[in-house]
Amino acid sequence: MRSFLFLIVLTVAGDLQARQVTGVISDAETGRPLAGAHVFIAGTLIGTAADEAGTFHLASVPPGRHRFVGTMLGYETSGVDTTFVGSLLHLELRLTPTVLEAGTIEVVARQDGRWQKNLERFTRQFLGASAAARAARIVNPEILDFDRAWWGRLRARASAPLVLEHDHLGYRTTYHLKEYDYTPSVLRYDGDPEFQELEPATPEQAADWRANRSAAFLGSYRHFLLSLLSDSLESQGFHLYRRPSLDRPTQSAYRFSTGPDRLISERDSAGVTLSFSGFVEIIFEPEMEEIAYLEELGTMRRPGPQVSWIKLNDGPTRIDWSGTAIDPYGITVYGYLAFERVGDELPKEYRPAGVHLKPR
Repeated sequence: MRSFLFLIVLTVAGDLQARQVTGVISDAETGRPLAGAHVFIAGTLIGTAADEAGTFHLASVPPGRHRFVGTMLGYETSGVDTTFVGSLLHLELRLTPTVLEAGTIEVVARQDGRWQKNLERFTRQFLGASAAARAARIVNPEILDFDRAWWGRLRARASAPLVLEHDHLGYRTTYHLKEYDYTPSVLRYDGDPEFQELEPATPEQAADWRANRSAAFLGSYRHFLLSLLSDSLESQGFHLYRRPSLDRPTQSAYRFSTGPDRLISERDSAGVTLSFSGFVEIIFEPEMEEIAYLEELGTMRRPGPQVSWIKLNDGPTRIDWSGTAIDPYGITVYGYLAFERVGDELPKEYRPAGVHLKPR
């Protein structure tokens, strides 16, 4: 049985250098330092390579719940989740060598018509159909395998990290896909993305990327959660309502204005707990719906404010101070926020110029 050990050995709050993570990464079987191994924080631009002694240093780490991921050729990619609320964190990371089993090698034709159709479905569902998503592409689709059921279900596996080019936003993302499961009613996916900024070819392209990133952030799921945490929903353009149901006609017409004090049950140094029943309706008025969203709905009406709904799946769920849900499956998102997917994602430390959202 293969396993890995990815162990936190020391957490210290200190004043020497604010918000830094240091550590050592080594072979779990031999203890040998893994020089050149890569360590990154999932969902961010923060990553580094270990030196000859296997030591690494990550600077300017924002507080919150993070997944620290270690990767190296010949080893299993693995990560650990921990909450960083102090000033200094020391990690010991141990990675298990990959076991290569001898056997027959099967070559799969990636030009097969069924595989191509599955790739097209996966790309649209995974990246999304927004303007930003349509400009994104999967650089190495050949690493994907698909399982498709006749009733519309599609599962995907990746034999290596997906490499995504976000030409609209100016990022390259290395996405370590852990799960992808689509049914006509629910889409579930999870993974560890690492962002890298692309170099703009011209000052005009740099300006376009800044504008596109700002537009992608405003009204996004993270923008909503950060506005909720900072009690600045109204100033940021959000209006919230509680709704008992979206399915029952006798109840769905009722909605009640709500806010942070009625949705957050507790706060601590690591984040907050969201606790509510039914649905929360989220209306973002500063931006209109994209035409592609209306096409996806199959409606011919004019674009209106962006409307979404969220529902807790298994009771109260935790949100850290960076606006990240601790359990990726703790909240189901409907409406416009479900339309925006991986193709619209930004590093979680990104904030547009002039937008300051501090937790209350």
